[in-house]
Amino acid sequence: MPQTKPLFGRYNPFVLLFLGFCLTGVVGSWISHKYAQTQSERERVFTERADRARSLLAKREAERAAALEAYHQVSARIDQRLYHSRLVFDACVDGSSLEYTEDRWRGYEECLFRWNENWNRSRASLVVWFGDDVSQQYQDNINWRFVELHRELRNMKLLYGAGRMFDAEGARKHLEGFGEEVFEFNKRLLRLIQSGAVGSFAQECSAPTGRGPTPNTRPSK
Repeated sequence: MPQTKPLFGRYNPFVLLFLGFCLTGVVGSWISHKYAQTQSERERVFTERADRARSLLAKREAERAAALEAYHQVSARIDQRLYHSRLVFDACVDGSSLEYTEDRWRGYEECLFRWNENWNRSRASLVVWFGDDVSQQYQDNINWRFVELHRELRNMKLLYGAGRMFDAEGARKHLEGFGEEVFEFNKRLLRLIQSGAVGSFAQECSAPTGRGPTPNTRPSK
């Protein structure tokens, strides 16, 4: 059986070696290129994820700062109104002069005006930064207690100014438990801020509101 002659004659080994080098170089270059592409894609994905994480963190911190500012404004209004309510109550109960009592009532009315003036702003701020549930608690618990306390204080002041006897127990009961309720409300807001669950990160928290919806509960003078 005749032998098959090499394709390239006596140069066949060299040609095959050369072709082997060429193929190895091409395949190696292709593998290196694919590896570089894969690494580049991984780095791009990692960079995008890191950028998104930094952006999300920056957004969370910015919203937390805005929520803290909203908390300070709402909390200050609550504390101011509660403080002036106590001043009126003490003036009537302690038997202060009518001039002194009227002065305390005027301070209370100014505080009440600022409360009503900022009513919708306060509610909207609570909805945006802390959620509907917190805003509803503010309306149905905090504001409702102020409405009832306002009625008691107004009756006390009118009777006291007329030199007539009055019952201070209704107002006293409101004031005794109200401070703790305000404290718990403030604490709830601060915990939401601390956890970062505010603004677009707010989570609906289920908490008893204590009363049903109370539309138009803003007290009038």
